[in-house]
Amino acid sequence: MRENIIKSFDGEEIWYRITGEGKHTLLLADGIACTGYVWDYIIPYFKDYFRIIHFNYRGHGKTPAPKSYENVTVLASVKDMNAILEYENIDKAILLGHSMGVQVIYEFYNQYREKVEALIPMCGSYGHPMQSYHNTNKFEPIFKMLVNFIFKPYSSVTKTVQKLFVHNSIAYWFVANTEINGKMVKKSDFMAYLEEISNHLDLKSFGYMLDSAMEHSALDVLPEIDVPVLIIAGKLDKMTPAFLSTKMYKLIPNSKLEVLEWGSHTAPIEQPEMTNLLVEDFLVENGFM
Repeated sequence: MRENIIKSFDGEEIWYRITGEGKHTLLLADGIACTGYVWDYIIPYFKDYFRIIHFNYRGHGKTPAPKSYENVTVLASVKDMNAILEYENIDKAILLGHSMGVQVIYEFYNQYREKVEALIPMCGSYGHPMQSYHNTNKFEPIFKMLVNFIFKPYSSVTKTVQKLFVHNSIAYWFVANTEINGKMVKKSDFMAYLEEISNHLDLKSFGYMLDSAMEHSALDVLPEIDVPVLIIAGKLDKMTPAFLSTKMYKLIPNSKLEVLEWGSHTAPIEQPEMTNLLVEDFLVENGFM
């Protein structure tokens, strides 16, 4: 494994790590507020066959908070991914995206389609994710209010709440009973995510990125995609409901849809064996393994 920090198109620093070796490259795009927990089973499974690149968004994990927040956006994240590929002299990659990362990989295809070999969107949306959160658009005004009055201003009070109330068993119990399938996920796997939010996330960056994700849509590009696409959805996903994946499947020519019966928004760590097998079958079927 090798880690590196490079300067992106606007001079801001971006952290990434490379695991494994292979003829083909897997480039992983996280969900918002995530720094890699969802790939904890995928990276070890495929590292003997692929070069795997995982990076952190601006203000997430090991990528520092930016000097300017104007480029904490979906589009800038796409340019950050391209900067990594160019620095590593990689011409093409297979893109995997989870949650907001689905928007990111679709937008990457929109901007740099000649560099994309295949797309694997997991438990995500093509755009405007808060318009379908819990199968309703009623939550979007609440999230916009939080962005504008809590996250973007980012006060000492917000920082205290972040440190004290996120990474603990009460927070886990709440999420496990409202957002994810607590019966399928290992507590230690999801606590790693809560620890990321509590200690390794710049909430101001989160606010700007969430604002961008709520405004972004790659819906128009879906019918233009002409590379292999495997869409993985969780039937119990409340954050990005499975009907979104069905819509993407119908719009993307020759795409493939797999719905995990007991999977929620964190299906890759709830049903890791099945997720890995679905990805492996897709990669073999399309000549990448």
